[in-house]
Amino acid sequence: MKPAKPRCKAVTKSGNPCGAASTATGLCFFHSNPNMASELGRIGGRRNRRPMGENAHSAPKLAGASASARIESLYHDVEIGLIKPSVANVLIKLTDLHARVQEKTALEAEITKLQEQLRILKSMIDVRDFEASMSEVEGDEVEEREGEEDKV
Repeated sequence: MKPAKPRCKAVTKSGNPCGAASTATGLCFFHSNPNMASELGRIGGRRNRRPMGENAHSAPKLAGASASARIESLYHDVEIGLIKPSVANVLIKLTDLHARVQEKTALEAEITKLQEQLRILKSMIDVRDFEASMSEVEGDEVEEREGEEDKV
């Protein structure tokens, strides 16, 4: 059996004994240096903060720039460390989705336009066929009258 490592002699806020390994002073690192915990927390917090000012990164706008320009911008931002690769991955997927939705919307608008043109062409053909049938009927009536006049 291994010999027990000496534990910190301090008591936590909850009243339980501190379970951390002790240093030469008999206390753990954080109980020996109470201000270090808050300082280390601040350092870690600064690393996780988003940049401010001129270098601040804002999510690429989905409208305006082409999809390839947005993806290129995301690649650059990942390269210089403005955003994490996992965030860029999600934004690239959204950019791709947005591009496909725009393409589908444009195709639907084109189909609607072509359907309207087809409807107009069909109505023009119907009118032309009606006029042609009417002129045939009128031509037959004229021939009948001429035939009757010849008999008289």
